[in-house]
Amino acid sequence: MDYSDEVLEATPERVTKFLMGIGAVAAIRTLMAEAGMTDDDIVEGRTLLLDVLAAPRKSGATPDTADARAQRAATTELDQ
Repeated sequence: MDYSDEVLEATPERVTKFLMGIGAVAAIRTLMAEAGMTDDDIVEGRTLLLDVLAAPRKSGATPDTADARAQRAATTELDQ
């Protein structure tokens, strides 16, 4: 699947809000658990989000480095 730059750039913020909502509102967490979301799913989401946020951006670097590929893969998986 291809995503626009706008969608990919908005993904970390959307995922942060989603994870915060799950943690802040017990009713949401309960509903998500009833739908099959486990603690492992939440940990995976948090790990992917941190991978996206921690990927360094160096000016002048080629856009297809291993770090850039890992960041794009994590962003795409979070968006799914």
